[in-house]
Amino acid sequence: MLNRSKLMKAKEMLKAIYRRLYRLVSRNKRIENAGKSIEEYTEAVPCEDSADELSRQYSNQKRARSLKEELHDLKFDNWIERFGG
Repeated sequence: MLNRSKLMKAKEMLKAIYRRLYRLVSRNKRIENAGKSIEEYTEAVPCEDSADELSRQYSNQKRARSLKEELHDLKFDNWIERFGG
């Protein structure tokens, strides 16, 4: 029985290690892809337009983030009303 519990514990440890490794690899892949995207963007956009374009993209991303946060808050409030009483 002791060996079986050790085996189960070892399996859980391996799962945790695999999960962490997978996350690290995924994160590294996202960083590499972001680097490639930045290189492509800087090659494609002329310098004189880049400041305006970056400003526009930033404001769009900021607005999208704010809308996502608002949606999350509404979903959470709805969930609390429905299940929390």
